[in-house]
Amino acid sequence: MTVVINLLAGSGVGKSTTAADLFAKLKLRSYNAELIQEFVKKWAWLGRKPTGFDQVYLFGKQAQSESCLYGKVDYLVTDSPLILSAFYESYHLKREIVLPAVFNFLDYAKENGVIHKNYFLSRNKPFDPRGRYETAEEASRVDHLLKDFLAKHGVEYKFLEVEDSLRAEAIIADLEGDFNENTRKD
Repeated sequence: MTVVINLLAGSGVGKSTTAADLFAKLKLRSYNAELIQEFVKKWAWLGRKPTGFDQVYLFGKQAQSESCLYGKVDYLVTDSPLILSAFYESYHLKREIVLPAVFNFLDYAKENGVIHKNYFLSRNKPFDPRGRYETAEEASRVDHLLKDFLAKHGVEYKFLEVEDSLRAEAIIADLEGDFNENTRKD
């Protein structure tokens, strides 16, 4: 069985930092874990914005990076959950081409014993625009719209309203059954 740990929020909230910290802490505790990084981040650093047709490709890259490890590792940590492909397509393009594929993919993974655990990260620090597509205001707006999107589609998540430096420990505590934060099911 593989548990995929999805870190959710708009850009600049610290998903990549939290993912790296969580991955390192899991490995140091001898958990069988891997880190799946955000593919499109390289594009952001290059100043290349995804077009309408790129979202299918980006979803495919993330899905392949994740699924090739199903059943091989116990925990996958990602700063670019597959559900974000569907959200950003809807947000930027007002289309839902990828959305059915994402949910079908997640359903198929679940049928095959893969568990996706979603953690929505609170915005605790000043926004750093480097390597990002959004401004601080847009990123904050994405946070709210993403919560609405998750609610609309019945996606469960736990809201982590803890200091950035405590996020990894809070997630590990949840994995071990000791976490007691707010659970959101909309």
